[in-house]
Amino acid sequence: MMRTTTLTLKLILFVFLSLQLKAQTYPVLPAPDHNSDHNAFITGSVTVTGSDQKLAGVVVKLSRVVQGSANVAVAYTLTDADGNFSIAGQSGVNYVLQYEFPTSGFTSPTGNPSSTFTAVAGSSLAPNGGLELQRTTNTITNCNVLAPTMTNWTQTIAVDKAVPLTGAALQNISVFTSTLATHPVISVTNDSDSESRIRTLIIGASISILGPGDVETYMDAVKTFATTPSPPARDIVLTARQTLTYYDISSGQAANSIVTGDKTAYLGTGNVVFDTEAKGSKTISTTSGNTTSTEQTIAGAGVCLTYTYDEDPLPVTLISFEVTAESKTANLNWATTSETNSESFEIQRSADAKIWNKLSSVNAQGESNTRANYHFTDTNPLSGQNFYRLKMIDRDGTFAYSRINSIKFKGELSLVKMYPNPAANVLNVDAEGNQIQRVEIYNQAGKLIKGSKNSAVDVSDFANGIYSVRAVYANGQADQRKVVIAH
Repeated sequence: MMRTTTLTLKLILFVFLSLQLKAQTYPVLPAPDHNSDHNAFITGSVTVTGSDQKLAGVVVKLSRVVQGSANVAVAYTLTDADGNFSIAGQSGVNYVLQYEFPTSGFTSPTGNPSSTFTAVAGSSLAPNGGLELQRTTNTITNCNVLAPTMTNWTQTIAVDKAVPLTGAALQNISVFTSTLATHPVISVTNDSDSESRIRTLIIGASISILGPGDVETYMDAVKTFATTPSPPARDIVLTARQTLTYYDISSGQAANSIVTGDKTAYLGTGNVVFDTEAKGSKTISTTSGNTTSTEQTIAGAGVCLTYTYDEDPLPVTLISFEVTAESKTANLNWATTSETNSESFEIQRSADAKIWNKLSSVNAQGESNTRANYHFTDTNPLSGQNFYRLKMIDRDGTFAYSRINSIKFKGELSLVKMYPNPAANVLNVDAEGNQIQRVEIYNQAGKLIKGSKNSAVDVSDFANGIYSVRAVYANGQADQRKVVIAH
């Protein structure tokens, strides 16, 4: 890989978390209830005001609220390529969410940390639906993320270079990196008929991100279950044939830095490629008995590039975009405070926020430094969920998208049922008499994993996790639900 002396970013993050099960002196839990599987899934997204951009690679931390003491971190995750996240906790427990994002490109006036909420069993929406950021004036931020994958692996993260739509002059570029290491299940088993004592058990992953200009980020995320300091020894003691199981052990980290040298590798069109590697690691030693451990080590990583200019590089400043229902129509209202060389707003609609169709077009002001208000009415919205966005087009053909807004209209279609949820072997999709043309299942990275024309879908070979299941009807409309696969 070709490198210059643009930037040296060396971050070595060592996360040592001790764990403890009930009736055990050690290990000490990093958060409550890791000896029972989490049953509450909190979902949300990280959005940007006045844009359809959803930020990938943001670190999301779930912390348990402890009265009279500091909150205790329970779980971490990264937002996926579409800016969405799902994080697991225990029902009936009070939590808050905290977010780490590229602060050179965005601010979060409210919602970070979130308000306190009580988790419920199954899937529920995060407070405020997640986090809404405000773009820092005169910046463009592009992000990408690698979906969490079982180690070991070597992959690349390609981040789009920023292309200003005006004559703005570049001032600086900052690099935001994020990493995640997670273990869905860790089991420690005594295979002998006598007591077993574990003196050392350390399980984790090492993650590196290398980019142009000698950008180097390293993270060693390890979980220390038992160690041998002197004194005292921190042993795990297992009775004959005993198994200890830990669930949802994870950690996430983030770092920011400024590119201070030659910026050539980050300029122009195309993307900047970062080489990323993750390796799982385990150290185990015993003084008696025959003890084994089994685990899945999953790692992910993200990179954001923020470009700062001497003036706003985007030609249209969209300050609001709202969709409201009136009888059987949808009213779209939006406003701008400045426009430069703008030509039109294309109104687009989707049933699933993936496949978009043009509804109409509204002429823009062209040149304006004052507030301009716009309106469009969709007189024939879809039955069910309707997603809307604006494609803001300039006279030179360049364009940008607004944020996505949605509204739901009751129609003839009944709500789709997907059961059992969680599913282990077969997932049934029932639309209560409506003809289902196909069923599509997507992973958390938004990748289509399986398509089926049958309403009973075999999921026995799926990895445990949360999936988006989409039922597409014969009339082209669709319903989508979150489904948990747990074997």
